[in-house]
Amino acid sequence: MHIDPAVTWISLSFGNFINRTLKFVSSLYNGIIPDGGDEPGPLSPNDEHDNEFITAVNALLKDYLDAMEAVKLRLGLQIVMLISMRGNNYLQSSGLNKALMTSDPKRCAQVVSRAVNLIY
Repeated sequence: MHIDPAVTWISLSFGNFINRTLKFVSSLYNGIIPDGGDEPGPLSPNDEHDNEFITAVNALLKDYLDAMEAVKLRLGLQIVMLISMRGNNYLQSSGLNKALMTSDPKRCAQVVSRAVNLIY
């Protein structure tokens, strides 16, 4: 059986993003997803902190849905890779760590909540 290296990389990248996010929720929020303060429904691209992230992810999600509806599986997997890269970059650029939780718990909860939403 031949395993495509691209599929392996996608699995590792997306797996890393999921692991980083859920491990943080498990260890620092006792396994409970924090309330990020966002209103129900789609996030506004006019968000003061994450406008670029929200706009990019919304575009990628649209591209992913279009690819899946057209049964373009390879393209869909490539888009998943881009989404996971965006998610990992979001965690990094947001400074998600224990220090953020201490210095700005509201922002930390927002980042965690948005990251979990992206996983979902």
